[in-house]
Amino acid sequence: MGGADGVRRDERPTVSHEIGEGSVTVAVAEALAAATGRDSTELDSLYDAVDTSALDAVFATRSAGTTRSGTVSFPVGEWRVTVAAREGDGRVVVSPRGEGNAAR
Repeated sequence: MGGADGVRRDERPTVSHEIGEGSVTVAVAEALAAATGRDSTELDSLYDAVDTSALDAVFATRSAGTTRSGTVSFPVGEWRVTVAAREGDGRVVVSPRGEGNAAR
């Protein structure tokens, strides 16, 4: 649907989900489920989009107990998933892949 400026707006929601104490992969699945309105068990496999073991390892707590900071973004179907963590605070953001970022 077009906005006042004539630009087409994607009506699918952007979902932000806190990572918490669990697996980053589980947080991504929960955020995708919220964005799509489907149960996480009904989603296409994340294994086709990203190495889930590597994703969890990137944001794992270090052996000294400190947390890692960084941002990883990847496409999953028609969605763009961004995982960001800084000083123990982590978030997954799932947003529609629009015309401008569909090939990224």
